[in-house]
Amino acid sequence: LLTPEFNTMGSPLPQGERIVASPPAEHTPTSYRALVLIFMNGGADTFNMIVPMGCPLWEEYQHVRSGVALLEQELLSFASNGQSCETFGLHNRLPFVKQLYDGGEAAFMANIGSLVEPTTKHSYKRGNVTKCRNLFSHWDQVVAAGTLQCQRTDATNGGAGGRIADVLSANNLRTNSFSMAGWGTWPQGLATDLKVVHHSKGFPRLARHNKLKGAIDGIARTQHKNIFCDEYVKQFSAAIK
Repeated sequence: LLTPEFNTMGSPLPQGERIVASPPAEHTPTSYRALVLIFMNGGADTFNMIVPMGCPLWEEYQHVRSGVALLEQELLSFASNGQSCETFGLHNRLPFVKQLYDGGEAAFMANIGSLVEPTTKHSYKRGNVTKCRNLFSHWDQVVAAGTLQCQRTDATNGGAGGRIADVLSANNLRTNSFSMAGWGTWPQGLATDLKVVHHSKGFPRLARHNKLKGAIDGIARTQHKNIFCDEYVKQFSAAIK
């Protein structure tokens, strides 16, 4: 039941054995850098996550938020230069974030969103700028957050993280892309294979893999003229090892 005949459309059109590329030469890495995306599905009350303090915006915050505004003793204060206020408060349940910020290992980016090009309220209403597709659709903006191409409603160009990996690989840098949240948009590349990792078990091995290895190899090494079958086999081979 795992053969492409049972999982795709049309005749499989087998074309003999697939040419298997030689595995890359093993080497001991000297160092590495990682780009990590933590994608928070759902919503966050960011107005109570980072709050301006000790300035007119504090009074405005207290007035506008009234019954849900946090008190000073409920905030973890930190200093910031070059902003409208010199002091901000972080929600009291995020002490680890403040520790990272104080250590120079975290930064806050406020008032961000999807744009195709610089846009003002006036140019948006006049319609003389290129706009994001379905700007007020939550689902489309979730996709846009993964692709950083809000002018498109699909992810056929891959995700932003995957495209970065593609460029690095093209410059002869050994690159991998992993996801601990299933088949997400952000880590998908066109040339970089996404590896899905279980959040607690890592890469669990297929049960009875050694006993089934002959059948698995038989499916994996067969090339097909039917593009659906051939792509299925490629994905099957990458998933079951």
